[in-house]
Amino acid sequence: MIGLASTAPAYSLAVTVGLLADEAGGHAAGIMLLAVAPMLLVALAYRELNAHEPDAGTTFAWVARAFGPRTGWLGGWAVVVSSLFVMASLAQVAAQYLFLLVGADGLADSRGAQLVAGLVWIGLLTWLCSRGITTTAATQTALLLIELVLLLVFTVKALWEVVVVGHQGSTTPEASWLDPFGAGMSATWTGLLLAVFLYWGWDSSFSVNEETAAPRRGPAIAALAAIGVLVVVLVGSTVAVIAWGGVERTAALGDEDVLAAFAQEVLGGQGGNLLLLCVLSSAVAGTQTTIVPMVRTVLSMGAHGAMPAPLARVEKDSGSPALATWVIGAVSAALFVAFLMSSENALADSVEATALGICAYYGLTCAAVPAYFRGHLSGRRNIVFRLIVPIAGSAWMVALLIGSVSSLLGGESKVFGIATPVLFAAAALLAGLVLMATQRRGAYFTSR
Repeated sequence: MIGLASTAPAYSLAVTVGLLADEAGGHAAGIMLLAVAPMLLVALAYRELNAHEPDAGTTFAWVARAFGPRTGWLGGWAVVVSSLFVMASLAQVAAQYLFLLVGADGLADSRGAQLVAGLVWIGLLTWLCSRGITTTAATQTALLLIELVLLLVFTVKALWEVVVVGHQGSTTPEASWLDPFGAGMSATWTGLLLAVFLYWGWDSSFSVNEETAAPRRGPAIAALAAIGVLVVVLVGSTVAVIAWGGVERTAALGDEDVLAAFAQEVLGGQGGNLLLLCVLSSAVAGTQTTIVPMVRTVLSMGAHGAMPAPLARVEKDSGSPALATWVIGAVSAALFVAFLMSSENALADSVEATALGICAYYGLTCAAVPAYFRGHLSGRRNIVFRLIVPIAGSAWMVALLIGSVSSLLGGESKVFGIATPVLFAAAALLAGLVLMATQRRGAYFTSR
């Protein structure tokens, strides 16, 4: 549940299917299918490392063991920063959809109302996370079931109307849609870059490895199962949306909410409210599960002496790192305010800034596998899973990182003449280097 909810599938679909259709038409479904490949490579790299050393710090702990404390520290910081950036977009979407759901459309477009509601969401979800992993998991189960059931109803109804009934203005799905290269390599690359980030979040399963009954095996099963369910949901829903709306009409929506646009047509008068609830549930669940890996990374860094020791404090009653949770909540709230007040395109900018961090820490984690297991790479299985798979995963992430940088440099939103996502990413890196310098005399750095 945590691995699936972290990806926020309904929200991701709502704001990206139009863009994918604009880039690749019906082949968007094939690109969505292809995008699962790098995720599987990275997940298998995580599995190898977690089976040997289940640490809630994941990238931080594993990269430090492979490449040294400073590189490990920066890897952990990349995890935290990526999650902090995406918190801004999730909180804004949750605020907007709450107002839309209750019919307050004017407030949904108000920056001030978004600010207040977003801060309330962050505060509420931080409080829930501080109560422990059991409360978090129970909340995720409820939110995710609402989201998946509504997506399933929408998908089945839309495909039934198109394929069986023959809805006017729709496009009958074709097998060729599953060809990711059918729209040309340029469209494939752009679409793949967008689609891959739809899958981001399954690694939250590994962040709670120390709180599971089988820490070396359970998180890997959970992550791979989440990816398996996710590819069915994303590909199926993409086909349904494009088939119902037709390629041209869906592409014309661009980054607008395609689920809201087609909801009433597919599900009737109450369909709009149901899909608003679906996306709201997705954004809220995504916000909560984004807090979880951030906090566990900070906890691990505190326990290893890479951050102030109080951040590693765990409450006896709940088993929760409550102090670290509230610190992360406060920083998330501050960054949300910064994005909303400084950027005209806060939603897009926070998502774009997230891309750099994701590619960096996924690629770094994959690259750590051969180094981590150096001297233990003999044998067919080890050559495949400790050498070939992680190197392929790292290479794919580097390619995506280059694509992300190119995209960010061409961004329209600027502050002081600098693209806003680049500015925030650079500021985050600088803050990380300063924070690391304050800890350089600690045991974590001096004992290695």
